[in-house]
Amino acid sequence: MIPLPRQGPNPQTPRPPKHSNKCKDHRVNASLQSTGLLLLPFLSTAALSPAQGRGPVKVSGSKVVKKVFAPSIQVLGELQAIRRAQISTEVDGLVKEVFVDAGDRVKLGQVLLRQKTVQREIRHRRAVAELELVKKQYEEFVAGSRPEDIRAAEAVVTEAKARLAEALRELERVRGLRKTDVASEKELSSALADAATLRAVLDRRTANLDRIKKGPREEVLARAKSQVQIKESELDEVLDEIEKAEVKAPFTGMISAKHSEVGNYIRRGDPVFSLVQMDPVYVVVAVPEQSIARVRIGQKAQVILNAVGGRVFAATVAAIVPDGDPLSRSFPVKLLLANKDFRLLPGMAARASLKLPRNEASLAVPGDAVLRVPRGSVVYVVRAGRAVRVSITVLQAQGNLIEVKGELVEGEIVITHGNEGLADGALVELVAKPAKSVKSAKKEAGDSK
Repeated sequence: MIPLPRQGPNPQTPRPPKHSNKCKDHRVNASLQSTGLLLLPFLSTAALSPAQGRGPVKVSGSKVVKKVFAPSIQVLGELQAIRRAQISTEVDGLVKEVFVDAGDRVKLGQVLLRQKTVQREIRHRRAVAELELVKKQYEEFVAGSRPEDIRAAEAVVTEAKARLAEALRELERVRGLRKTDVASEKELSSALADAATLRAVLDRRTANLDRIKKGPREEVLARAKSQVQIKESELDEVLDEIEKAEVKAPFTGMISAKHSEVGNYIRRGDPVFSLVQMDPVYVVVAVPEQSIARVRIGQKAQVILNAVGGRVFAATVAAIVPDGDPLSRSFPVKLLLANKDFRLLPGMAARASLKLPRNEASLAVPGDAVLRVPRGSVVYVVRAGRAVRVSITVLQAQGNLIEVKGELVEGEIVITHGNEGLADGALVELVAKPAKSVKSAKKEAGDSK
């Protein structure tokens, strides 16, 4: 957790009045030294300001160092469900059975509610019978004429040929008799008519035999096939309605609300249950903008939940949401967290530690050097004997060192004590040897061993 910088001076604050009694200043400093208080730099700023001709302000400081900070950040967030669904019915009907209630665990495909289907079952039986009828008709057309039908048609043609032959013989006999005036003109006309009639009968029966031998025409087959398809679609429609009369869970989770009861008439689209996916869950945390660039999909994280006794859970970065908060300058990051036993509930508060990729060494200053001002944070750097005010951005802290970003150079001195009352550009004098860099301190510690 980044320590809060100390409050810096307000540029609008008026300076204390000049003291004309030097002895009084001497007595004040002697009294403070006798009590062991560390306020000399502040009093030096107020009483010995260069503007008053008292000489440089005595301060102490430390070097700006470079350090590789621990690759992790601490963020806050809450648990959220990956999926929520308001389950609705797809068909109208009366509720016959309800199998679950709020708080129940359900599995994918589990039946939650069933509607009455009496009328749909009646339509189903009728559709099955009609489909069987048109199927048999189509199969007969495809199979073609039966052999017995062909034989019967051939027999009819043979009979017609015999009758026609007999009529033709009778016509020839009448014509012979007419030549000798034995037969009348009327008899001849009657014989001609009989022969013509029997020839037409033979032609019809011959055409019918050819048609039976060839089987049904292509358009007749196509029409019969279409009838089968129509009846099949009608049957499928009824079966689909019967299936949809059972409301099933679209995914594994927990029922969070029940909106219907046995006896209710529900229409298509009416909500009947609310379902929440419980495993896994998201931990949605707000990552500051200065750290979001180092967050990667798949990175490991640790999540602490006070609601379950402060237990620590392993999580993984699943998504980085590109929709930042303009006020907090942070971005939502979704961590994926296993929840096999459904103990972790959406809405629980969480603390997370994100393990970031190790970055290069960055500038670091002691926490005492950082001052908070109305527009951010600043440090005072000793340059050419003067205190130069430098604006910085505080990134993170490790121990007493704070990672910062600003116009600083490694090795230069930042003021750690006596900086509260300084003015930008004030003359300063270092009264203590600047603190060694981190690398030097580690090296000396190793040499001493």
